[in-house]
Amino acid sequence: MKTTKEFPATHSMSTEWFVVDEEGKMLGVLTDGDIRRGLSKGVDFLQRSVADLMTKAPKYITADKLAAQALHLMESNQPKPITVLPVLDENKVVIGLLHMTDLVRQGVV
Repeated sequence: MKTTKEFPATHSMSTEWFVVDEEGKMLGVLTDGDIRRGLSKGVDFLQRSVADLMTKAPKYITADKLAAQALHLMESNQPKPITVLPVLDENKVVIGLLHMTDLVRQGVV
């Protein structure tokens, strides 16, 4: 694990950090929601690494997929829907994120 890519809060109050390797390939994601849930459970964040806290192997979509496919992937996630989906290129390098509000704004939902 080398670095993170931060996608600043552009949708309500959410922020996501994508953890990537030296080639920019995604290793995991840590969201402000993960942090809030951890705090409510008493997780000691000062003693834990990002690798311990992040979601490893999160669901993602590639840039060539249709918005409707992204919506289906987000809504069908169990036990609860995904609100933010990483967008990867053909080499699995993070190139952006798709938020549910993006789909709403574009009339997909």
